[in-house]
Amino acid sequence: MQASTAQPKSNGQTAGRASVVLFRCASAHNAVSANDLSGRGISIQEVLLPCAGRIQPEHLLKAVEKGADLVCVVTCGDGECTYLEGGLRLARRAQFVRGLLNEVGVGERLLVLQPDDASQPETIFANIQAAIDKAGLNPLRPGGVQGAEQ
Repeated sequence: MQASTAQPKSNGQTAGRASVVLFRCASAHNAVSANDLSGRGISIQEVLLPCAGRIQPEHLLKAVEKGADLVCVVTCGDGECTYLEGGLRLARRAQFVRGLLNEVGVGERLLVLQPDDASQPETIFANIQAAIDKAGLNPLRPGGVQGAEQ
């Protein structure tokens, strides 16, 4: 998948709200969508993928570079991947990206993997909100908003 072909769906980003890029596996059985999470004070851009294992490090890094306060990947539950090894590929790539984020001083906390195991929108939203509260705002966010601890 080319990063430029993914067309995020957004519920409208405003300067005062946290911004989340939600990569979502289309094969996840109980997958939550941006519509399920809208109206909760967080701007969510959704990128639907055939498999979360198809995400390349540059997709995750580009979302952080563009100012996302959190990058969340909703994956199939353990052992539920239609493509068998998507979760394993994603875990290796996420570990690599977290290392890069730490190296540049942004912090690995901006990347969250959310398994779809019996996930309800409320549970995923609570996990996203907790991750944002912990991470703060992305220091690379447009407008120079500083909020993430170094």
